[in-house]
Amino acid sequence: MANPVERALTDLDIGMRNLKTRIKAIPVRREGFKKLHDDFARLAAELSVEMRYAQKRLRS
Repeated sequence: MANPVERALTDLDIGMRNLKTRIKAIPVRREGFKKLHDDFARLAAELSVEMRYAQKRLRS
């Protein structure tokens, strides 16, 4: 059975890849969606990095 942190990271990666493909169908400047998407993507990347760091620290 996979580690819960690793499973969450995998799900986050899959979700972000899906979002990347879906955003192409949305007009970029529609009601500030591009900025919202960029902010969310940045926060998701920060979360991913922090989770990977914590996962390595928990193993030692």
